[in-house]
Amino acid sequence: NSIRNLQKSYQLISAEDKEKVKKMVPEKGDAGAIITEIESIVKKNGAILNSIKIDTRPSSRKSELKALPGETKEPPAGILANPPQGVSAIKISANLSSTNYSTLKNIIKTLENNLRLFDIAEINFETNKNSAILSIYCYYLN
Repeated sequence: NSIRNLQKSYQLISAEDKEKVKKMVPEKGDAGAIITEIESIVKKNGAILNSIKIDTRPSSRKSELKALPGETKEPPAGILANPPQGVSAIKISANLSSTNYSTLKNIIKTLENNLRLFDIAEINFETNKNSAILSIYCYYLN
């Protein structure tokens, strides 16, 4: 009976809303799409994306994503510190230049308001160099 109720509830969800959910947490971890999206956000806010590093090792828990050599391991952050079963995380490190405080604040706000779910785990901002490094987690369905 509860399965029927769940099926009825699912059928009441509009196709548009189902599509939004798919964009929030897509069915696969497409690194190319993630790079394009982050690059677009950075460019739109007037900064330059110097480099981007993506750790595509599937992980169902952020704590399982090990730091690469020379990196410190940041603590899990955000609402999906332990994603639900069937959801994995991709770790992204974006190196930005031409970034002042206002620009960085706008980039963060854009990431927060983006339809695709991003968790910003760490921000290293160097005001004297106008640069920043963002450690971000993005999610996808297994």
